[in-house]
Amino acid sequence: MKPAADRAHSPHSLSDRLNSLRVQAVLWLLLPFALLLLIILAVTTLAYQQVVNSLIIARDREIAVVAAERISEKLQNYADILTVLGNDPGLRADDEARRLAVLRGASEQLAPFDGGVFILDASGQLVASLAPAGVKQAPVNLEPYFRSVRTLQVPAFSDILDQPDQADSVLAVLAPIGGSTGDVVGALVGVFQLKNQQLGGDIQRLRIGERGLAYLVDRQGRAIYHPDASLLGQDLRREAVVQRVLQGDHNALVATAGDEQVVYGYASVAASGWGLITRESFATLTAPVRPYLGTALLVLGLGLLLGLFWLALGAQRITEPINRLAAQAVRLAAGAEVTHVDGGAIRELQTLAQAFDDMAQQVAGSRAAQRSYVAALTRTQEDERRRIARELHDGTVQALVAIGRRLEYLEGSAQNPELVGQLAALRQEVGAAAAEVRRFSHELRPLVLEDLGLTPALRYLANQLHEQHGILVTLTVRGALRGLTGDQELALFRIFQETLTNVAKHAQATGASALLESDAEGVLLQVSDNGRGFTQALSTDDFARRGHFGLIGIQERAQRLGGRLEIESQPGQGATVRVWLPV
Repeated sequence: MKPAADRAHSPHSLSDRLNSLRVQAVLWLLLPFALLLLIILAVTTLAYQQVVNSLIIARDREIAVVAAERISEKLQNYADILTVLGNDPGLRADDEARRLAVLRGASEQLAPFDGGVFILDASGQLVASLAPAGVKQAPVNLEPYFRSVRTLQVPAFSDILDQPDQADSVLAVLAPIGGSTGDVVGALVGVFQLKNQQLGGDIQRLRIGERGLAYLVDRQGRAIYHPDASLLGQDLRREAVVQRVLQGDHNALVATAGDEQVVYGYASVAASGWGLITRESFATLTAPVRPYLGTALLVLGLGLLLGLFWLALGAQRITEPINRLAAQAVRLAAGAEVTHVDGGAIRELQTLAQAFDDMAQQVAGSRAAQRSYVAALTRTQEDERRRIARELHDGTVQALVAIGRRLEYLEGSAQNPELVGQLAALRQEVGAAAAEVRRFSHELRPLVLEDLGLTPALRYLANQLHEQHGILVTLTVRGALRGLTGDQELALFRIFQETLTNVAKHAQATGASALLESDAEGVLLQVSDNGRGFTQALSTDDFARRGHFGLIGIQERAQRLGGRLEIESQPGQGATVRVWLPV
């Protein structure tokens, strides 16, 4: 039943919480560290992605270059076959049969040319051919390449040649036929049919990752080979990678195709000037390393959490001693007893805690001396009250009673009616004065407390308040009031008396309830009214500034006997005063 200690003012607003030491420690210590780790995490992730992208681009560039070199070597082999055969004297003969004999003799070497092999004379006219059935003439549109062979005397590779009388387009390799004097007397033409994708076999054998592909375009951007047969011969220059490879560049790039990212590698085929392009899915390339990225992010995230946890522990080592110190400081300011404050393991906080303990001891000593002084003053006041009450009762009251009887005698012996009335009125005034002095004497010296005990004395005060001010006070008593000293009973009597006086003077109340409850630990006196209430004070100094000197007296009486005072009140909601004294 011991009342709660004086409540410390605790912040409830968002602003107060944000200004608390713990939150400020988080903002100034944890948050910058967390932001730093997040920045490191973001930079690491970005750097990882950049490195992976760079490695993938470098890889696909090298794949494209190597593949283009292999295709170039294969094309050069085809050109070398024709070049070697072009030096045969039989091809310079005017006899067609002899020319055909040379071609048939080299049929095994000429087998890759599935569109046939043709011999052109110095003017570019067809003079002999070894062609499949149905092919009766050399491919059209060979003039630019024939002129190149005659001028440069080196093999030439055509782009895709559309044939008007045939459904399929072809590609041609031209090699010079040398004369006896070293001049060019014609050209040997090897033809590939586009539909058979003879050149595509070499590209198909290239391994471009697990799901990658490669395709070949001519100098006009048309597809010589493509895994999608429907694109053969189609103009692919709308693709940025085709435009780049036609410029003779070799590199790689990441682009979006449909709903996925892909990596293009591209390189020019040196022998023919064509372009080779490789394509792979970016997700497929990064799949092997993606788990390591997740692991790295997990490790960094755990490092972040561990760092935050470690800093939180460090902040707690600082804030907990300060919070304990603040709580004890509030108790000290409210007049409550304080205990030793543990300053923790930080030297500065230990020094601060020791200084607070020293200050608390000085304040406790000062308060003890003050309580001793107040106790002595209270005893002196009580002694003086008893003396004044005794003198009033034995002197003044008796004198007034004697005057009243003398006036009563004079009233009975007077013959003048007017005089009789005046004497009667005077006698009544003297009687009222005697009653008032007697009541004042009883308040100075509570004879009812000495004669009847604490409970009847409190009921007497409650009845007096009702008679004088019309405020009904309901008193409830619980427990047996045993073990109370005379000082404790007198203190409770005076506290109840002062509380009822405050109710009558300041509360503007119409009723009040009182509780006197006792147990093995102590006795509780509680008074509640339904008056206007007031704003609670935080300390004794606030009581003094607001003029609540009666409450200061109640607090001093309670503290002198080792007790506590607790007040609860809000404007418009009445007030409750609790006093607890130990037994």
